[in-house]
Amino acid sequence: MKGLYVLGAALLLAACVPSGSNTFGHLQSVPQSWATLDVKELNEQVAAGVVAKEAWPRSPLQLVLHLFGGDVEVQSLSLKEMKNRSEGADATKIVWIRGGFLDDSVSGDWHEVDLRRLADGSWRINSARIAYRCRRATNPDEYQNKLCP
Repeated sequence: MKGLYVLGAALLLAACVPSGSNTFGHLQSVPQSWATLDVKELNEQVAAGVVAKEAWPRSPLQLVLHLFGGDVEVQSLSLKEMKNRSEGADATKIVWIRGGFLDDSVSGDWHEVDLRRLADGSWRINSARIAYRCRRATNPDEYQNKLCP
């Protein structure tokens, strides 16, 4: 249930930012470098959720929130889902961007998660990438593939 509240708040926040706004310009940029995450362990968590008959493995957005959401307090959160088709999608890409971390080295992070739907209606991760915005970097507005110092 907590995931639904977080999802609802994220979608409401996304709707409040005017489409022409450049206030969160970093939310639109794709990192030039990123790290690839090992999806085996993530998919094992998803499979365990399916076995436990939990709802989150059947929704790509809830799955991403469950696996990557955490309890980090952030100033901004952006979610974007791009499906391969509007009805009966069996593949989707979700970009999850957080900014304004209450941290002295990391100011934000970016995730891109490619998912596929299985015959049972649950989803699995094909690939996942992450990048970090670091306050002490040469250019703190750009993402990098390594953890921040």
